[in-house]
Amino acid sequence: YQPDELVLNGNINDCGAFSTHPKMREVAQVFRTAKQEREYWLPIAELLRDTLPNTKITYVGSQCHEGWIDKWTSLSPILTEDDNYTIQNWFKLEEFGIDFVREVYDPLGDGTFLITHGTIARGKSGASAHAELDMSGTNVCIAHTHKLSQVYKTTAVGEYTALECGCMCQRQPWYYLKGKRLLMDWQQGFALVNFKDNSFSAQCIPIIRDGDDKPYFWIGKDRYK
Repeated sequence: YQPDELVLNGNINDCGAFSTHPKMREVAQVFRTAKQEREYWLPIAELLRDTLPNTKITYVGSQCHEGWIDKWTSLSPILTEDDNYTIQNWFKLEEFGIDFVREVYDPLGDGTFLITHGTIARGKSGASAHAELDMSGTNVCIAHTHKLSQVYKTTAVGEYTALECGCMCQRQPWYYLKGKRLLMDWQQGFALVNFKDNSFSAQCIPIIRDGDDKPYFWIGKDRYK
């Protein structure tokens, strides 16, 4: 499938070595760990560009995960003056011909459909989409929750939709958060949005696994492996 544009709305890497409460003495060690994690991203970026040679690719940053790069960089005067320690340069986006938008991407330029990583994380699929729709007041596509859903809202002005576009995260049944064992209720997938004139159609596309755990998806009657 060859879309006109592919939007990655976070997060490229988990940046698990980072912390929201960093200590100055840990900066060097954390960035060494982050460099190791980045090695998983680079071949994916290369594959994306080889697979989609004519597709515009845009990456939307976030305030979490890779956004912590900015927080850690700000602790060191040396890193602050080094252009390599920014999200777009850290992940070598320009090298792969990937545009970078810091937080919110407006593909139409008129605010009627926004693509962002998101800041709200509710437990159930669709709950975060509803909250983001109320907060933004317009059509929106978010990531952040690792959930897949599409919800709608009708106001006196018109109808609006919000999408949670799923994730491409590693699949495993359980994860640990603050010492608690939790079910990984995540869905792999993406959002497909078609724009024409002043309107658009949007839908969530789940990624399905066959008996050998190989991924595929359907768009209409066409199946893509």
